Amino acid sequence: MRNSKTNNSNNNINYNNILNNRIKKDTNNLELKLLSREQVAELLSVSKMTIKRFEKRGMLNPVILSPRSIRYHSQDVQKLIQQAEAA
Repeated sequence: MRNSKTNNSNNNINYNNILNNRIKKDTNNLELKLLSREQVAELLSVSKMTIKRFEKRGMLNPVILSPRSIRYHSQDVQKLIQQAEAA
């Protein structure tokens, strides 16, 4: 049986990480928009599997809210688009 104190502290850490990722501000004090894997795939006209490959290659950094809730900063997606256009 798990120690409830340890379990509770782990939950607090995860909750704080989620809040920190969702509340980050850019230099203009605008809230960063988080996009789902499906939204990013649609924007780039690629499959969700390709987005996973981009993660593994370090081309996109995921914000993991939970094992089933993965998001990406819209700024990171914009940078990826700009790099592709410049190539």
